Amino acid sequence: MNENLIKREEERLSGIESKKREKESNKIASEDSDYIMKEINDLKTQIETKLDVLDTIEAKDELEIRLKELSCDYERLHQFINESVLYLAKYNIKLCQTLLNSIRSKIDTKKDSLVPKSKFSFKSSIKRNVKNSDPIDSQLSSVDQIDSSGSQLPSVQFIGFKNMSDCDQTLRMSSEECNSKDLQLEDLTNCRIEIFGAPNTLKINGLVNCSVFCGPITTSIFLSNCKDCVFKIAAQQLRIHSSYECKVYLHVTSRAIIEDSTQISFGPYDWTYEHILQDFKTANLDINCNNWRLIDDFDCLVTDKPSNNWSFIE
Repeated sequence: MNENLIKREEERLSGIESKKREKESNKIASEDSDYIMKEINDLKTQIETKLDVLDTIEAKDELEIRLKELSCDYERLHQFINESVLYLAKYNIKLCQTLLNSIRSKIDTKKDSLVPKSKFSFKSSIKRNVKNSDPIDSQLSSVDQIDSSGSQLPSVQFIGFKNMSDCDQTLRMSSEECNSKDLQLEDLTNCRIEIFGAPNTLKINGLVNCSVFCGPITTSIFLSNCKDCVFKIAAQQLRIHSSYECKVYLHVTSRAIIEDSTQISFGPYDWTYEHILQDFKTANLDINCNNWRLIDDFDCLVTDKPSNNWSFIE
């Protein structure tokens, strides 16, 4: 009898602690988003103030210097937003894209009106940086319509598997092939994929009835448009978009975010293989820190009640 009482008390305390962690996670997510948007608006204000000052400068050499400084400010803002999109809801991502377009247009307009085109090439420098696919552009595309050719990864070289179905053999990548690389899995059906080592990032898009077993990812995993799949994945951060009926066995040191997704279930990461401990060290992931229970649903507006879009695997 005493043992049963002790067990029930332990379960009660464990439940209280779990709810406390989830409440703290929701608070942190909200505070992170508020802080990010405040920083973005502060940077925007600084750029606009510098733009207003340009009208008081007559020397063309100084104008060119100031415009180049604005170019750097714009790139810093763009980079900050890129690094923050994982924590932003889709409406904030849209706001950020609108903000970036507005600032770039204002800078270009000032440049065209104040400095002859032959003497300044600010616009071309921006275009050169924008050519690389970046998270803000890719996330914005995913909000409206995921384009299977789009990428949230900075790499221009495709590394991974795509356009395959009903594979007779397991698709594998060794640590030599993928360590520190940006990997992609795209448009796969009825496949089993095993990835060993410590890749840098992983983008998964358009998988149906697949099983993905992956070693620790150094930074982030972006998962979109997947149905009826099983994922055993580890990373600092995970974002799931437009997916359903998927099981995710997860090791995450930050948090997982889902959006426009339903019937997603989560359990602890349980895949193992030779040298996995070394891969966790290479990826700089703490194997003892797993926040797989901390799930943020951007479609669930009520933070004190569980979302119906996801559950824990029993």
